[in-house]
Amino acid sequence: MVLLQDAPYDVVLLDIWLPDRDGLDVLADMHQLAVEMRPEVVIISGHGTIEAAVKATSWAHTTFWKSRSRSIAR
Repeated sequence: MVLLQDAPYDVVLLDIWLPDRDGLDVLADMHQLAVEMRPEVVIISGHGTIEAAVKATSWAHTTFWKSRSRSIAR
């Protein structure tokens, strides 16, 4: 999150399963940034569920892709 606070990024690629955190928690932290600092977010995961996709896409500018299949939410 420190990197996102220092300079705006256009896009962030994010997975649901991360080594030290849940990707949806990272997404929630990004949502706390000032609007002009929030990047577009693409979540790509082989472990996605419809519930996770709905939660992720409840925030603006987030796309959820379940790997090895079509997009399940936008």
